[in-house]
Amino acid sequence: MVILAASLLAINPVNAAQTCKFVGETKGVDGKQSACVRVNGNYQLINYPKKKVNQLSNYEKTKLKAYQEIRNAISKKPLQNIQLRYFISENLSSELKKEFIQKTEIASQLYDQFFTQPEIVNVYFQTSKDQAFIRNHPIMGKDASFFDQWFKEWNSGKSTGDLIGLIAKYTEFDGKAQGHTGVLLSAKSSKATFGMYTQQVVAHEYFHVIQDRYKYQRDKEGYEISPTGFDLYYPPMFREGSANTIATAVSMKSFEDYLLFYQIFISQNTGTWSPKILNEQTSTKKVIDTLKQIEYSKRFPDAHWAAYPIGSLVFEWFIAEYGFETYKKLIFNQEKEIPFEENLKQAAGINLDQLYAKAAPHVLAGFKGSKRTT
Repeated sequence: MVILAASLLAINPVNAAQTCKFVGETKGVDGKQSACVRVNGNYQLINYPKKKVNQLSNYEKTKLKAYQEIRNAISKKPLQNIQLRYFISENLSSELKKEFIQKTEIASQLYDQFFTQPEIVNVYFQTSKDQAFIRNHPIMGKDASFFDQWFKEWNSGKSTGDLIGLIAKYTEFDGKAQGHTGVLLSAKSSKATFGMYTQQVVAHEYFHVIQDRYKYQRDKEGYEISPTGFDLYYPPMFREGSANTIATAVSMKSFEDYLLFYQIFISQNTGTWSPKILNEQTSTKKVIDTLKQIEYSKRFPDAHWAAYPIGSLVFEWFIAEYGFETYKKLIFNQEKEIPFEENLKQAAGINLDQLYAKAAPHVLAGFKGSKRTT
């Protein structure tokens, strides 16, 4: 067994019975997964063994607290407000159909508390063979050209490991404001072609509906044309980063899988093919500088990409420190149409500089702990 960094990550050397082909490939059942990493040029399966709390690092204890805060908020009661309406492609495999529905329904058990009255959420699972449906849809059709390159890739048999967001909106449909969430994939995709990151995509896109529900009126009014604009109210680290935080906790059936997910996720966002800024997280000062740099996507081209891993760790720390109920206030406060920093002050009593300084050690630990697996 090889120990990576200060974590309790167990590495199992590849053998004939444990081969893996690509980074992020998973083996085993949900809750007891192993995933593939590339170490010193070799592909290996890694997993997290179950450990007692007093054996966890401070970084892992923070993750455990956030994970439990989110998981404990998942209701076991029937849905009170969300009414799911599915639009599922006939070209989707029965295996993926079952998994996507399960992901949607467990997410609904958490997201239902964000609504105060019955609300329709339309759920779309579509494939590369469903271009006509997408292009003719009254909402998705407006953005259908965005997927042209993906359709080209999929039609040539490539990118079968990608599961992408198809739609994530809260907008008028059939004369009434409704939620719309969904994913798009190659008709040739399967669980075997997907990496671990895809396991949270269904819940991630769905959570954007929750976010959008509370900025619906402001969306209709529009945003000022400036380098800040939309991001002044919903910075990338909050919109994408915290959506990742929530979706990952909802989608991982065990804390060990949750730890494994982040190990793979951060590792995949560092190295040769990642933005330079993600390889520069070597001190708390660097982390704080990065958080300031990625506040506005129009000012920094890699802000959107960097917001996923960095923002995810920031809001993981936030939920561990302030609780899920305080995080919910950040969502509800969007209705007030106030800049995000004011939202943060009202919800948690801190400003952005304080958030960055307090969360930076946790973000740094996440990046340091992943470095040696790339």
